[in-house]
Amino acid sequence: MARSLHLWLALLFAIPVLVIALSGTILAVKPVMQAYSSAVQPLAGLSAATVLQRVAEANPRLTVERVRVTPSGVVMVKGKLGSRRVEKPVDVQTGALLRPQKDNGFFTFVRDIHREFLLGKVGRYVSLASAAMFTIMLVSGLIMLLRQLGGWRGALQKIRGRRANWLHGVLGRALILPLIITAVTGLYMGLVTQKSVPSGAEVRPYYPETPAELAPVLAHDLAGLKAQPMDGLQELLFPIPGDWFDVFALKTNTGFVFVDQFTGETLSTTSYSNWQVALEWMAVLHAGVGAAPWAIVLGIASLSVPVFLVTGVLVWWRKRQPRIAQNVRADIAEIVVMVGSQNGTTYGFARHLHRQLTQAGAKVRLEEMNAAKPAYPKAKTMLALAATYGNGAPPQNANRFCERAAKATNWPDQHAVLGFGDRSFPQFCAFAQAAEQALPGKPLLPMASIDRQSSQSFTAWGRDLSRVIGLDFTLDHQPKRPKTAQLTLTERIHFGAGISTPSAILRLRVTGGRLARFRAGDMIGIYAAPNAAPRIYSLGSCSADGFVELCVAQQEGGLCSTYLNHLELGKSLEAYIIPNPGFVMPPRKRPVMMIGAGTGIAPFAGMIRANGSNRAIDLFWGNRHPDSDFYYRQEISQWLADGRLTGFYPAFSRTTPGAYVQDQLTQKGDLLQARLRGGGTIMVCGSQRMATAVRTRIDALASHIGTSLAELRRQNRYLEDIY
Repeated sequence: MARSLHLWLALLFAIPVLVIALSGTILAVKPVMQAYSSAVQPLAGLSAATVLQRVAEANPRLTVERVRVTPSGVVMVKGKLGSRRVEKPVDVQTGALLRPQKDNGFFTFVRDIHREFLLGKVGRYVSLASAAMFTIMLVSGLIMLLRQLGGWRGALQKIRGRRANWLHGVLGRALILPLIITAVTGLYMGLVTQKSVPSGAEVRPYYPETPAELAPVLAHDLAGLKAQPMDGLQELLFPIPGDWFDVFALKTNTGFVFVDQFTGETLSTTSYSNWQVALEWMAVLHAGVGAAPWAIVLGIASLSVPVFLVTGVLVWWRKRQPRIAQNVRADIAEIVVMVGSQNGTTYGFARHLHRQLTQAGAKVRLEEMNAAKPAYPKAKTMLALAATYGNGAPPQNANRFCERAAKATNWPDQHAVLGFGDRSFPQFCAFAQAAEQALPGKPLLPMASIDRQSSQSFTAWGRDLSRVIGLDFTLDHQPKRPKTAQLTLTERIHFGAGISTPSAILRLRVTGGRLARFRAGDMIGIYAAPNAAPRIYSLGSCSADGFVELCVAQQEGGLCSTYLNHLELGKSLEAYIIPNPGFVMPPRKRPVMMIGAGTGIAPFAGMIRANGSNRAIDLFWGNRHPDSDFYYRQEISQWLADGRLTGFYPAFSRTTPGAYVQDQLTQKGDLLQARLRGGGTIMVCGSQRMATAVRTRIDALASHIGTSLAELRRQNRYLEDIY
């Protein structure tokens, strides 16, 4: 609902909101100009009496009637100078009258546009409605942003997506607070103007009279004016000449003060009402009156509104459902492909699947999950490609799928579900799991998942699907190719010769283009051929190392792993960085337990290498045989010697007796429990099979100290990078 509301309000109120925003940007310049006016002087330490005395001495012919302090801090004096009435700024140090600054008619014109669109009373109603709708747009936008980031806990997480999506999200996170403030305060002030909300000025303060006529006294000799600081004064009205009943009336930052014109005694004080205080604050928060730094923030925020409108249109345009070639009717479809996609990326995978199945001879129907029909009379198989949005939420076009599945009357009795998501979020592929449970019939395959649009995972799922449904097709879809840099191989160490499984540690340097900054644990996409889909590997180095390091095991039939294991020194390849913010060293210097197998040691090697603070790090790592694939053997010895690595616990499966990394966890259970009690974090990198076994052991060990795997995940103390 939030997305639909956000979209329709943006479409309906785009023009008035744009006019208000641009005029607001211009008006925000005025408080800044006023703050840097030459007439602005420090008022701290000065009393009203002191300034009045200086004015009287410097201007003996001036009869003062009013003193006013503008929000920017300029002291204005109004009165009669000879036969002329004047209002001029004052130099508070000398009392001299300064040249008055002419009011800029341009700002008045822009203000009228901002408040009423030059339409008078009708325009004020339009402005008020636009402020209300803009407030709703911002609140719905905040809801959507938090969903995208996985809730408040993920509010500072890196925002990903195409340029328009990314810019929309980044600006939204940076400027949502000042935008909401300016919208809400504008709405409030509009309601005050329409008298729907009290201003507080409706009730006048009690205005006393002087008790008795005495000998005249100079204003600067009065105790009440000597006690009034100038930096707390807004306005001072003099008594009417010759009217001994009248008094000095002061409007201060806290309320009204009335002073006897003969004795200087304070006759009465009246504090502002809550409505008046609220309106004063609304003026400051909405327009930056007297607060130049805040006015700059408001100006930037208002200037961002056109950018929001443009990027919002681009995001909406890209998300429109494209026309699908050879998409058969629901009543004749043999295979139904359902897709739940938030930003359109998962839709691209679904269209590729539809095309490949169609070319293999199947009659295929592709549609959004929310458009699912009650019956597909001839369909034998349903395939669901479901993205998870934010912290476990369904995409907008799939939020009613489970409800529709419960009401289905004739759906296929077999299905397969493929989840798309980001492992850095705690609820990775949670909606795909919900869809799996909602679908009737039996699963053709266990639910599979795609982490950050991994093409190789999609291809692997396609091989399994091709086998179980008996159709010959290959899935090889790659989203839009990112900007790459050229890397050249400078060093390679070979492993695996004794067990017929080649692997290597490779070091490369950037020799062309620009590679984004990266940390150990981030990932890199590598193109083995110009038209090939990239393959993703964990990085074993950081930008500060000055090189890119990978640990790659050659897979049977693996195009990229074979290419890398046989790449000649001096040869180059194309690559790009994929940030992995959910798999980085914890910010606080508490213990870290690293658990991996095989090439999963790569990110840990980079993290340990960068452990200059000597944080306690324990490495649990398993592979096949120490004589053939003991990665980083010499480096580990050095890291143990210099304190960058605290403990190392290897496990090799093809020795006698053989062991796996989870066995070492059991043997060192006391150490793990002690580290967890000390606030330690567990990081796991490697295959899904290994990770499953590790989860079981960690959950059992954690239960003995009053916690659990789920609780460690919630606290971001159990991090995984699984492939």
